[in-house]
Amino acid sequence: MRGGVTIGEIPVLAMDPRGEFMLTSDGTGVTLRPLPESPSVMLNANDARPVIFGSRWRALALSADGERIWAANAGSNMVYGFNRDFTPTPITLGPHEFADAVAASPDGRWLASGSSLLLKRQSLGREIANERPHRSRW
Repeated sequence: MRGGVTIGEIPVLAMDPRGEFMLTSDGTGVTLRPLPESPSVMLNANDARPVIFGSRWRALALSADGERIWAANAGSNMVYGFNRDFTPTPITLGPHEFADAVAASPDGRWLASGSSLLLKRQSLGREIANERPHRSRW
């Protein structure tokens, strides 16, 4: 445990590219945890604040400039977009099976989600590919 937060018990974690906060997700929703300004200062759990409510947020991604946040929800099988202040954007992806992963291109123009691949080009505002990868046993 460091700073009142047991990091190993946080199932989902994403770092702000500007280094100002990290996002975590647990059964109650997504929480913003401000990062200390100095590496010698511990993370303070009292500074944490909920920013996205509800359960089953399985993956988080931030754009390279930190202006956009995407959150994948396994309950709705959707990916939702948010601005940096956590106001919703009209950007959504899905519904599609297994919305448990999300990734954004560095320029923010492409968004990929799921165990099945679903791509969306942001400038077009529509899904352009929906592929199910071949599942194999390892």
